[in-house]
Amino acid sequence: MLIAIDIGNSVTDIGVFVGRELTRRVKTESDINKGVAEIRHFLKVMLEEYQLSRDAIENAIISSVVPLLTPVWEKAVYEELEVRPTFVSTAEKAALPISSEIDASDLGADIIAASVAALSKYGICTVVADLGTANKLIYLNEKGEFAGLSIAPGLRIAAKSLRNGTSALPEIPLEKVDKAIGKNTKDCILSGVVYGAATSIKGLALAFEKEAGFPLKWILTGGNAQYVADLLPEFKLDESLVLDGLSLIASKN
Repeated sequence: MLIAIDIGNSVTDIGVFVGRELTRRVKTESDINKGVAEIRHFLKVMLEEYQLSRDAIENAIISSVVPLLTPVWEKAVYEELEVRPTFVSTAEKAALPISSEIDASDLGADIIAASVAALSKYGICTVVADLGTANKLIYLNEKGEFAGLSIAPGLRIAAKSLRNGTSALPEIPLEKVDKAIGKNTKDCILSGVVYGAATSIKGLALAFEKEAGFPLKWILTGGNAQYVADLLPEFKLDESLVLDGLSLIASKN
């Protein structure tokens, strides 16, 4: 059994794999104030709730874009799960081919994991829209290489920026929308944030195709993908892509 942990800026996503099958999944807030004891308690409750045996855990792997939380989770996993976790550190160690035009030295662990999984599951000529704290579009070229990406503010950041940058607009929770023309303040903001993000993502995917010079497969993933999935039927929704990538990387290492 493998425990895969993806520490994002807003949410930490934990998957339990038996072989290559994702059998359990749980999320928790990525709070930099959490200590080892609190994370150990979270892991203990997870084991108890899902009736998982420590003896069955053979490996753990962590991808993190939050440096302050990385050593805390490492220690908590080692002490509570009794395994020494491996880390997604470089594209080379993850066996992710990189285009010669790319400087991969600062490539995020989540991007590496999503790319590894996308190449394995969908093959070459793919664009992955990974919607989390940031909206990332990843380009995998005809050679099966990571060949670039774009990064934009995520949906929650966009919604908060309206609240912080104006005097009258409220901060609202994210919801799905089905109309672009809002009739009240809440719906107007949701239209701009959610519908606007969906339009931007599709436009960027089309721009990627134009620059690539050939059609691409369009994949949608990330914690905020649920809000725009209905507006982007051209994309295949794959909510476990990063965790699947971690599983693949763990098997290679």
